[in-house]
Amino acid sequence: MVKGVISKGGYKALQPSALKSAMKKTAAKELKKASKKKSKAAATTTTTKGKGPSKNKHEGVIYLGHIPHGYYEGQIRSFLSQYGKIRRLRLSRCKKSGKSKGYGFVQFDDPEVAPAVAEEVNGMHVSGKTLRCDTMEEAKVHKNMWKAMKIKTLQKKDADIRINGFQAHYKKACDTPVPQRIMNLVTKERQHNRKINSKGIEYTFTGFEDQLKALGLEYVPKAKKG
Repeated sequence: MVKGVISKGGYKALQPSALKSAMKKTAAKELKKASKKKSKAAATTTTTKGKGPSKNKHEGVIYLGHIPHGYYEGQIRSFLSQYGKIRRLRLSRCKKSGKSKGYGFVQFDDPEVAPAVAEEVNGMHVSGKTLRCDTMEEAKVHKNMWKAMKIKTLQKKDADIRINGFQAHYKKACDTPVPQRIMNLVTKERQHNRKINSKGIEYTFTGFEDQLKALGLEYVPKAKKG
């Protein structure tokens, strides 16, 4: 009961302390009603796709093998995202060259999506290859599986070394005069002819030597070192 001044017609007036306590009680009741409504709404709006995002780091992982050339992270993500939200994706690549090894691993937010994807994608024919797709048990998912997700290209240092080496080789070949290059080809040509004749086959190819004669030059063998 709220304390106040009572008359025959009911409550005539309330004391200030009694008014504050009455307001607190009504506010608490309204909060309880609102929280009940929210919990009922959340219970009725359950989805039929699955249990929802999983907090387990090793659930919902699939193995995807026999990936054809030209299908990389972007293509795999756009293809598999139609089945469910992808949490992590790793395409196995060579550490030195950055080239794809043809297999990878994908983890979905909803663990129930993984078996459905494995069943549908396994055996699918893509660009002349038959995809292999299997779900992975939690015990087989390595803790360091997702550490190499960002290996995509050559390391800059290795790439520079290869490019510089190729440029140096190409420059040397271009700087060599044309007659000298033909001389080198004639030397190799004569070596091949000797190998063929040693097998008892009577055949002689003189294509490069004829080019040398057309230029009005004669073949001069290289002097042996030492």
